[in-house]
Amino acid sequence: GMSIDYSLFLLTRFQKEVAAGRSAERAVEIMLGTSGKIVLVSGLTLLLCFLMMLILPASFIATMGVSAAFTVLTAILAALTLTPLLLLTF
Repeated sequence: GMSIDYSLFLLTRFQKEVAAGRSAERAVEIMLGTSGKIVLVSGLTLLLCFLMMLILPASFIATMGVSAAFTVLTAILAALTLTPLLLLTF
């Protein structure tokens, strides 16, 4: 779901930059500087929303919030590290 969306968003920007004649390295720099910031802000917003579930009185909901926040953090880190690495490797 979410991790795939983030990676596709980054990949689309990368492809546009390569199609414009930029090297893969430069395309990744631009991709992270533009779409990467959007992925980061979007993901952190979602992460904070899930962490707000901690203030709810039901412990099972708070636990779900922490689990969901951890999943979002993992998706952000994967998109912003693995996607550029794989683009530059292959």
